[in-house]
Amino acid sequence: TSISNAGMALLLHLPLLRSLELCGTDRVGNSGVQSLADCLTLEELRLHALPKLSTGVQWLVRLRRLAVLELQGCCKLSDPCVEPLLDGDLPMLRRLDISSCPKLSPALLGPLTRTKTLRELDLTGSGVRDD
Repeated sequence: TSISNAGMALLLHLPLLRSLELCGTDRVGNSGVQSLADCLTLEELRLHALPKLSTGVQWLVRLRRLAVLELQGCCKLSDPCVEPLLDGDLPMLRRLDISSCPKLSPALLGPLTRTKTLRELDLTGSGVRDD
């Protein structure tokens, strides 16, 4: 992918954008994802293997229509990055994929279980477990 943080800001000019997938680029990080927080029509967001992404995911709480959020392989994600997404501000969230995010810890299990709208949850290869 050749899109960068600056290019992500241009996506705001797509007022009907419902779904976005971005995989395997080190050109998009926190500021690029922060730009997406103003794409209020997004329902599905798949951000896979973005090695610079961490705290920027907190801005996604503004996406009230978001039903699918996949953050697979975003290796810098930690509990404080993800917890704000689980506080009930995403009332449509049905699918969450935080697989292959090794910095997530067992402490995230509690907030995950309070996210009552989830129907699909992928924790494969994450640090989330019940020990």
